[in-house]
Amino acid sequence: MVTDDGERDSLSRDTVLSPRVTTTEGQGLGEGQGLERSRPSPRPKPRPWPGPPKTPSPSPSSPALVTVKDRVGRTRYVAFRVDPPTSRAACEKLLPPTARLTRFDGTFGIARTTHRAVAALLDHLRAQSVTIQTLTTSGTMRAAAARLPASSEASKRGAKGTRFK
Repeated sequence: MVTDDGERDSLSRDTVLSPRVTTTEGQGLGEGQGLERSRPSPRPKPRPWPGPPKTPSPSPSSPALVTVKDRVGRTRYVAFRVDPPTSRAACEKLLPPTARLTRFDGTFGIARTTHRAVAALLDHLRAQSVTIQTLTTSGTMRAAAARLPASSEASKRGAKGTRFK
């Protein structure tokens, strides 16, 4: 249709108004016939959450289900203080075989171990002849180093490839 100012109306020739009613220009609708608007179908109701997936309980004949993190292991970093100050080599001998000394400056240090061996490491450190005070246990080396005194060399990141001695 063309309006008074010469522009085309949104309803033009052969416009589909609904899936069932089609009009052409000049064709009128009979009495009682209205334009049907198609309504969107109602959304289906969401199903309730069924919960976490059910894992079968391991039977004695089948191996236990293990997640990747359990196989690889979660690393933990234990920040500690040694009194009296000692050398790096002497401090490495104080640690059990499951732990590795990552940073040490003579007094403060950080040891790396797995999440399952943290308790064994702490018990091993308490049984030593020198006084070893654990300061914190963390999941990242950065967080463990942040809990050391700022004046300690073990709290600072060294250049790539260098080790604290």
